[in-house]
Amino acid sequence: MTLVVGILCSDGVVMASDSAATYGDASASLTIGQQQVTKLKQVGTCYCLYASSGAIGISQILSSAIEKAFNAGELASGRDVKTPPDSMHKLGQLVAQHVQPYFRNASLGAEFLGHGAAGMTVTCSSLVAYCFQNQPCLFQIAPSGAPEQATAELPFVALGSGQGIADPFLAFIKRVLWRNAQPSLAQGRFAAAWTIRHATETNPGGVGGPLQMATLSIEATTPKIEFSGFEQHQSAIDGAEDALRGYFAKGDVPQEPPEAPKPASGA
Repeated sequence: MTLVVGILCSDGVVMASDSAATYGDASASLTIGQQQVTKLKQVGTCYCLYASSGAIGISQILSSAIEKAFNAGELASGRDVKTPPDSMHKLGQLVAQHVQPYFRNASLGAEFLGHGAAGMTVTCSSLVAYCFQNQPCLFQIAPSGAPEQATAELPFVALGSGQGIADPFLAFIKRVLWRNAQPSLAQGRFAAAWTIRHATETNPGGVGGPLQMATLSIEATTPKIEFSGFEQHQSAIDGAEDALRGYFAKGDVPQEPPEAPKPASGA
């Protein structure tokens, strides 16, 4: 169980997550939980960020495969890779190639384990961020390998058991704070940190632990990756929540809804 959030910003990409992990057996029963793990990582020495939700083993395989492809230039250049969607297509093919054998094996085992338990061992959703020709990109990869690129119109992505809480909250932040424009990296960090905290305090279990955050940006044509924790964002989130409390405390909000206008009497 987990929550991973990605936000495409006007000047880079923000990725954030909780740090709680749960363990389960082949029957899909949870054995232990709330183990602190690192969920966001820089892929090798590449300027590439990777995070996932689901089967840890598949995540490890995909992270290694993406690193090799990135180092070989397969995702950023080549005859068939000229645009971010081309790179996304290559990324999706790479993931599909590596997960298909495990999906076939899981399908065979489903007769004995059940579809839910068999699928649990191979299902892994991923977020990948890297720069394509000095353009920071954020890609969501489904367990099957089907890719989707974040855009200015749909700039945020959430994965994991906390997605049901995170998606509406991110939509609220987008509508209120950056309705007609992409967020800046500073705004993206704030939104991602607030979302993780909100989900951690609201989720009945499985999402928790310290915030993990990373940003990908471009400085003078050179990619840059930075990691940060919650302490840099806590005061800003506290200030936003205090401002909302203060607004209601001042009595500016009507206590009773206004009466509906009475229809005009007929002639």
